[in-house]
Amino acid sequence: MTLRAFISGIFLCSISFFNPAFADIVANGSEQQVNQNSSGNQYFPKSSADANGNYIVSYNESLGGLNNAYINLYNSSGTLLTQMTFNGGSSSFGVNDVAMNQYGQFAAVFTDADNAYVQLFNADTSPRFGQFIRLNSDQNLRYFGDSIAINDSGDVTVTWRGQNRTQYKIDLFARQLQFAGYWVSPQLKLSNEPSTGIIYQLSDVAMQNNGDFVLAWSGLASNKMRVYKKDFYRGGAVKRSSRKVYDTTSVHVQGSVEVAMNQANGDYYLTWSQLNTGYGAGNYWRVFTRKYRASGSSTGGLIQVNQATSMWQPNFNSLFDDNGLLVTWSSYLTSDYDIYARAFNLDGSEQSSTIQLNNYTNRNQDFPQVIRLNGNNIVVSWVSYEQDGDSNGIFSRAFID
Repeated sequence: MTLRAFISGIFLCSISFFNPAFADIVANGSEQQVNQNSSGNQYFPKSSADANGNYIVSYNESLGGLNNAYINLYNSSGTLLTQMTFNGGSSSFGVNDVAMNQYGQFAAVFTDADNAYVQLFNADTSPRFGQFIRLNSDQNLRYFGDSIAINDSGDVTVTWRGQNRTQYKIDLFARQLQFAGYWVSPQLKLSNEPSTGIIYQLSDVAMQNNGDFVLAWSGLASNKMRVYKKDFYRGGAVKRSSRKVYDTTSVHVQGSVEVAMNQANGDYYLTWSQLNTGYGAGNYWRVFTRKYRASGSSTGGLIQVNQATSMWQPNFNSLFDDNGLLVTWSSYLTSDYDIYARAFNLDGSEQSSTIQLNNYTNRNQDFPQVIRLNGNNIVVSWVSYEQDGDSNGIFSRAFID
């Protein structure tokens, strides 16, 4: 995550297609404010939904020197059922990611000043464990929570990173547990993989219903930032070893990466940002995506998502299910960031042209999130500066596609 999150807010808005031939997504109600407190900075939203259309939105808040995290539970109509508050006090604290399965059970990964934690929650928001479960087995490093996934069988996969306190060396970790309350895998550590001395950046994880999972990350090795992935069986055995997602002489640098999986069959898309060599006017940051089978093998070539490149690195989020792939991203075209989206069919062919999501265009809109509630109901979210009257505010809106 970049510091832009701290000068941004969150806004969820309607989708209006530039090409009327694809104008099949309509707003279903007005915007609702997610954060109950309009003061301070609310940032880093994450969201997930169950099969009945109930959904959660998590976010962090910095106000008056205090740091808190929130998870809001909504029903399919967008009515707030419960707001869960996690008080971090004056020390560093936040929720990094959330995931919900079809039954409404959900999981969250948290970070404080030095450690990464996981907590599981029943559908009524009651915690599965009496306290947070610390993920790091020692405190030799400074640990950061990254991403989390939960499947309908109750398997949970969580990732976190550990930074050396005396030198710039970061390792990547993952572990699986079961909602019933036991570990499924040992701690999995990625270090010097696939390149000696690699510095692991933000990671993402997605999991099949059988517990197999894919871990993707960006890493700095030999002064080159590239995107990688590794596929695992349930329990942590390697399915496909670490490898670069894409690299040619035309690649200058790659940024963050995200995984969107179709739970119906385990196929998934990897989406990442990339700046090519010879960058300059009209040749800036691109968003690429590539489809993979459940086995981890690629099914085809690259798809460039954003048809107009962004002057600054974009953030993005995608949704992949039986309806196809929907990618949302932020883009700095002329002044300030705006949010865009583009839809693809299951085979990767274009389903819709590029669409701008945000109606409010004052200052930056960033860090988009997209979830499907049930059927044709979706919710889109992003960061919008000063939308709630203060620096940051979180809003949501439902749509029908």
